[in-house]
Amino acid sequence: MDKNNKNSVLGKKTVLLLAYYFEPCTYVAVNRPNSFAKELVNNGFEVIVITRHWSGKEQVWEDYLKETNKKLRIDEMKDITIHRLPYKPTTYFGNKFLSKSQALFRIATGNINHDVNYYQYKQYISNLLAITKVDFILVSIPPVNALRVAAELSKKHNVKLFVDVRDYENNIVLNKYLKIRFLNMVRHKLTLMHSIKWFNQASLIFTVTAPLTSFIEKVTSRTVLTVMNGYHEKLLNVIQSGYGDFHITLVGSLYEIPEFTELLKGFKLLFSKEFSQKLKVQFIGSSTSESVVQKLKDAIPDGNLIFKNRLPQDIAMAEAAKSQLLLVLGFKNMKGVLGTKPFEYMGLRKTIIQMPGDEDLMQEIILECNAGFCPTTAEQFVEVIQNCFFEWRNTGNLNYHGNIDLIKKYSREEQFKQLLPYFS
Repeated sequence: MDKNNKNSVLGKKTVLLLAYYFEPCTYVAVNRPNSFAKELVNNGFEVIVITRHWSGKEQVWEDYLKETNKKLRIDEMKDITIHRLPYKPTTYFGNKFLSKSQALFRIATGNINHDVNYYQYKQYISNLLAITKVDFILVSIPPVNALRVAAELSKKHNVKLFVDVRDYENNIVLNKYLKIRFLNMVRHKLTLMHSIKWFNQASLIFTVTAPLTSFIEKVTSRTVLTVMNGYHEKLLNVIQSGYGDFHITLVGSLYEIPEFTELLKGFKLLFSKEFSQKLKVQFIGSSTSESVVQKLKDAIPDGNLIFKNRLPQDIAMAEAAKSQLLLVLGFKNMKGVLGTKPFEYMGLRKTIIQMPGDEDLMQEIILECNAGFCPTTAEQFVEVIQNCFFEWRNTGNLNYHGNIDLIKKYSREEQFKQLLPYFS
């Protein structure tokens, strides 16, 4: 692609999007960079994406880090070009002590690639920038080493840098109560030390939630935007015939955290009730941990329990749209966590149960939009489901009471409008 390419003739601006996770990968982190690419194209930009090869069949965490030796493939479509590269994961010593020491040394020297090694693409991207006219670099992090690549190449090639922060060590930065281990705090401080200088190369920084915005503002002394997760407006038009049985569906991963224990208590109490024999509880993409699966099996009778593997987003949402209630885990120990799924549930116009209610931003949004319920105890959880079930059984329908006008402001399209003035 030549510096004097067709975009210069057409007057289009080009955005180079650096994203480890991108379609067809099924991990939830894909949704945000995918949506940026689509919205940029919809608003008249040319987009070049640098990602790795994905099969679309990844299910467990190890799949997302797996090496692939597939040769470079460049997919060219209208206004978007995707460079899919081979991937080699970071290797460590076999000895646990030595591997931890190795990881700590790497972080101290700025080689922050202990999970995902996006930095290996630096030379490829630099070569591309040398022959391709690019107006903006947009990087979506984590991994933090993608920020390093973007900052170094933004400076070298004199291209404006925009940084999207989906997550920045949220288990520490957004942690409300849990005690952080000393070694983890050392790693965090070292990572932050390097990250600050990379953030300072950016023309614009934006994050997914207000508490994260405040943190980045504090450490960088910069003005930072909040551009929340959301749903694509097309979800508002998804209409599916409901399941014949009353279905409660949860889409996405589950983790063994205190809130999961509260959810299990709710299920155990629920299935001690006679009416619950008519319920089906469905988990899509939640069976990534054998321990989580076993605990769900212990709480929910076999005849009422359904597991499905991770599905492409549009298929997963079509399945969710058939359900009467949509379930999401609340994170009470984390400040301002705004996951993707509750917004997508709102886009489907389906009643949400956040269990337990997080007593934070997501609960505020759900209640503001009248989009569902946020019980805090097992008893309240059962009461909500019982009332919904009997309404459905007696009337043949579960009425949706969400305020669509309020819900629309949480679409990805509306959220993206905040960024458009900066791409000028």
